[in-house]
Amino acid sequence: MTTPQLKPHPKAAATAATVAAATWEPFPHQPPKRLDMDQALSARALIETLRQIITPGFRHTYHPAIFVDDQIPIFYDPGTPPGRQRPVAIPDCTIALDVDTGAAHARWGYDPIQLGKPPDLVIEFASRRNYRNDLTTKRDTYRDLRIMEYWRFDATGGLRYGRPITGERLEGGEYRQLPTLRYDYGIVGSTSIVLDLNFRWNGRGFTIHNPDTGVEYLHPRAEIVQLYAKNRNVRAENIRLSEVHRNLSTEKRDLYAENLRLRAENLRLQAEKRRLRGQG
Repeated sequence: MTTPQLKPHPKAAATAATVAAATWEPFPHQPPKRLDMDQALSARALIETLRQIITPGFRHTYHPAIFVDDQIPIFYDPGTPPGRQRPVAIPDCTIALDVDTGAAHARWGYDPIQLGKPPDLVIEFASRRNYRNDLTTKRDTYRDLRIMEYWRFDATGGLRYGRPITGERLEGGEYRQLPTLRYDYGIVGSTSIVLDLNFRWNGRGFTIHNPDTGVEYLHPRAEIVQLYAKNRNVRAENIRLSEVHRNLSTEKRDLYAENLRLRAENLRLQAEKRRLRGQG
């Protein structure tokens, strides 16, 4: 995956001296957004799967250069006077490539000035309270911040956003919708250019696929369930083989005992034969 080359937004302009002299103190705490149940379940499953795909070998978001986090505040407008709260947007998911993730986690906030670039992609999940804001104010904010891709996922199937999955890409300073792809059985989707991943809605939930092969990336717990089932099958096979081995061992002991009996009978017959010869 390659990171798009973005031009600095005018609001993000700052001299190197100002940035170098800045003291990066933690941002003020921002309370998390309340999520609808369907929104929360969809967001959790999709974000956990994205983390598994994008940051292989790392736990949660702590990859040194790949930032994947949920509900982290994005602070902008560095021209805000001292002592006043900088404007903030809180996407349901923020993804940035080639950034110092430790700095963002240390401040608990994403600062495009400190990190040298805006996020590459943000995601919102539709809720009955916030979906209108996602379609208007937030969309304008993400556009002004020059976030390359803006994705919206609607777990109602499109009742709030108008479609289950909407991906938009920044072109000429405006968001343009990425092509909608249609598959068998009414499945629809779209492909992220930034992540090179294909998102799909199957009527029940969201899935993530390899855009070239169509293979689905499983949720980490789904992989664990599959591994558990595989392990259970292996254990069952081991038990079966052990039973076969026990049966073979029992059969072997029976054959050995039968062999001893036949040898004893042969010795008895030879002794009886010698006795009869002696009598003759």
